[in-house]
Amino acid sequence: MDITPADAWGGVNSTDALLILNHFAHIDTLEGMELAASDVNYSQTVNGTDALFVMKRYTDMISSFPSGDWLYNTENFLINGNQVINDLAMLCFGDVNSSNTLAKKDDGSLLMVYEGTQLIQSYTDFDLTVSIKDVIEAGAVSLGFVYPEEYIEMNGVELLNTSGNVIYTAGGGMLKIAWADLNALSLNAGDEMLVIHCTANDLSTMQNAIQIGLSADCEIANPMAQAYNNVTLSAPELVTLAVGIVNPNGSDLWLSENYPNPFNSSTTIRYQIPENGQVSLKIYNITGGIVSELVNAKQRAGEYSVEFSSEGMEAGIYFYKLEFRNSEINRSLVNKMSVTR
Repeated sequence: MDITPADAWGGVNSTDALLILNHFAHIDTLEGMELAASDVNYSQTVNGTDALFVMKRYTDMISSFPSGDWLYNTENFLINGNQVINDLAMLCFGDVNSSNTLAKKDDGSLLMVYEGTQLIQSYTDFDLTVSIKDVIEAGAVSLGFVYPEEYIEMNGVELLNTSGNVIYTAGGGMLKIAWADLNALSLNAGDEMLVIHCTANDLSTMQNAIQIGLSADCEIANPMAQAYNNVTLSAPELVTLAVGIVNPNGSDLWLSENYPNPFNSSTTIRYQIPENGQVSLKIYNITGGIVSELVNAKQRAGEYSVEFSSEGMEAGIYFYKLEFRNSEINRSLVNKMSVTR
């Protein structure tokens, strides 16, 4: 028989790699088709090399296994006249937990929220930290981050407080990360989980804050390779200084440099909104924490002026962010201010 499955190969990630490692270390036992499907390098043995192949394929470092894509097993044929009936069992190579499809983000297994802001500037390197909002013991991590490659490049990944190597690839606006290890990663709510090393490209045309999104094939599993549900990750929004949108007499969104700047006690911030909509104007410290909320209201199109007092603030660099949205527009601008004492 020449078998051509209707479904595409899939369902393979770091959780399957951990199951292979657990089998090799006699922590758990694979049997039947799941055991056969774990021999992805077709060596007649199952060990860490197979786990490595699985993680490489999840991250698109390789596009195929030496074993191929599909494993099938056929039982006895039942022949009744001209009718032949045969039960055919099929499993994707590498899909050791028989999941067939990866956990989807919209299933609630892994979510992303955005907390605070991080200022980035054109042609500079920066680190983006991703934290976790839950208490977990992780044995396997499969993550895909979507990013705008016209504005940023992703050059490296560090999974904090772990042993073993993190496998990753970046390109085409997608960062894929795979990790599995017999030594579990213990995380508490609020812990920093991983650091992504990035480089900013030309940000002069950037109009909105960048939110690094999750792809649909993300999963975190416990040391026994059981996937967690409802795990939440957090990261800051990436913002840059307002560039090339200085048109106070026109009809565009506009945010002025505060005056005076630097300042000791108070300063004035002017802005213009092109249409009626919801307006937010906040002051942030250099770590992305909110210092003050100056405006949070619906406003009519036009120019506005807000006075800001630095009473109680330490000397240093701060940022102010203007956000505007209505049914057609959702944009934000950021500028820098300096407080002296």
